[in-house]
Amino acid sequence: MAKRWQPNSTIGKNEAIGRRLFDEPMLIGATDQPKYEGILLRHFEENRDNELSVDRLGQSGINKKVKKYLQQRATNAAKGFHKQKSFNGWIFVQKQALELGYKGRQFPTLASPITDGETEIDNNIYHAHISLSDNSEIDAFYLKHIFTTKGKIENSDTNSIQGKSRTSIVLLSYLRSLYNLLRKKNSDI
Repeated sequence: MAKRWQPNSTIGKNEAIGRRLFDEPMLIGATDQPKYEGILLRHFEENRDNELSVDRLGQSGINKKVKKYLQQRATNAAKGFHKQKSFNGWIFVQKQALELGYKGRQFPTLASPITDGETEIDNNIYHAHISLSDNSEIDAFYLKHIFTTKGKIENSDTNSIQGKSRTSIVLLSYLRSLYNLLRKKNSDI
C-alpha cells in the first residue's frame, strides 16, 4: 500500500494550497430569497496576525490520503469555534497562482507544520500560511479573487467535486434554488 505523501520544507509551485471552508452565519432576508452559495470574503479574512492559515493538499492536486488526514483535523477545528461550525471542505489553488498574485500583490506561501500539539490530532504536518500585508482587508479581496477565479472546490465528504469550476457549482446551486422556488409557487396556486 502506498504511503501518504510527505511534504518537503519548501512548497512546490504545483502544490494544491487549500483554505478551509466552514459554514458561516448568513443574514436572513426575504423567505423566497435563494440561499447564497458563493464563497464569502470572510473565508479569507484574518484578524489574529498577518498570516492566513492554509493546508497543503497534495503535490500536484488533491491527495486522498492527505485529505483524510486533514479532514479529521478540520472537523475538530470546526468544533472549537465559539459557536460550533461544520467543516465543508476546501477551496484550493496551485501555489503558482498565489505567486503570480493579483494587481501586483503576490502572496508568499510558506510551510509551517504544526508539530507541538498535545495530541496527534492537534498536529498538522501539512499546515502552511500565506503572508499578508499590513492591509489584510485588501489582501482578503485579492485572495478571494485568486481562489475563486483560478481555484476549485473540494468537498469534505468523499464525493469530490474536484474538476468543476466554482462558477458551475454556483450556477447549479442557483438553478436548484430557482427550481424549488418555482415548484413551491406552483403548489401554492
